[in-house]
Amino acid sequence: MRSDVRVSPERSRWKCPDCVHNRRVTAAYDPQLLISIVLLAVKMRLRLLKKNFIAFLVILIVFIMLFYTIRRIKSEANVEVTEKEVSQTAIMVKFDYETIENMRKSVYDSNYHQFIQNRDKFPLDPEVVVVVQVHNRPAYLKMLIQSLEKVTGIQNTLVIFSHDYFSEEISGMVKGITFCRVLQIYFPYGIQLYPNEFPGQGPQDCPRDISKEDAIKKGCSNAEHPDSYGHYREASVTQTKHHWWWKLHFVFERVRVLLGYKGFVVFIEEDNYLLPDFHEYFKSMIELRKAKCGDCDVLTVGNHDGLSGFHEFSSKTE
Repeated sequence: MRSDVRVSPERSRWKCPDCVHNRRVTAAYDPQLLISIVLLAVKMRLRLLKKNFIAFLVILIVFIMLFYTIRRIKSEANVEVTEKEVSQTAIMVKFDYETIENMRKSVYDSNYHQFIQNRDKFPLDPEVVVVVQVHNRPAYLKMLIQSLEKVTGIQNTLVIFSHDYFSEEISGMVKGITFCRVLQIYFPYGIQLYPNEFPGQGPQDCPRDISKEDAIKKGCSNAEHPDSYGHYREASVTQTKHHWWWKLHFVFERVRVLLGYKGFVVFIEEDNYLLPDFHEYFKSMIELRKAKCGDCDVLTVGNHDGLSGFHEFSSKTE
């Protein structure tokens, strides 16, 4: 007895309302048709899954980026806080003047630890920072320190002394300051640390006033490169320039206590003298800049020209 059943064609054909082309569908099982339907369903399902997967992937990428951005910001904030804490808890390095090697090590250690003198006495952030370039003129330095002590509002100032000459006398004068916060930094490439080699004066360097022709005959190391005046490099002179640029970089990029500081930095030298109204005068310059010169990045608080009628101009800013 046969197991298959045949259905009459008249009854086996009917119109599919959902078919796009309104085709006639036979009730007999067609394997190819079933496979096509299954494949179509799977394909549609895969398209839906693909769209969902892409959306999920985009959300995942955004989430990962946000996670690492927040983590980096927190890490940078923690580094900043940690560096400030290191600076605030740093111990004072005992400077060793006995040998050149000992001085080099003391310079490195002092610049690394960055001990803030009088930190506990004046815990607030500075309103202004004054950086003093110091060489070996203790008499001038003494007068400058005396003038700083008389400046109104000096307790709200951080004074940074940048040294290219190291002596107990100069160090003792700075350590004696009690009226503001103080940081001492040390130029690590001075002629005191390198007396017989660059950046000091090396034995093969050309004498300052020798002619280029004689320098070439002599065969000194920089014979082909005199300056625009025909002179050759003097270590004692170029040290001032080298110290100046190193000081700017170190103050702006390496001094940890100034991380996040947005105020002005005033650069002076040991033979300058500040008047008692310096702080208020500098504030008036800042206000004038805001009103009339918003793009001015450098303000000059004085010059080396002679000035007459001091009392007449002492309360004016221009």
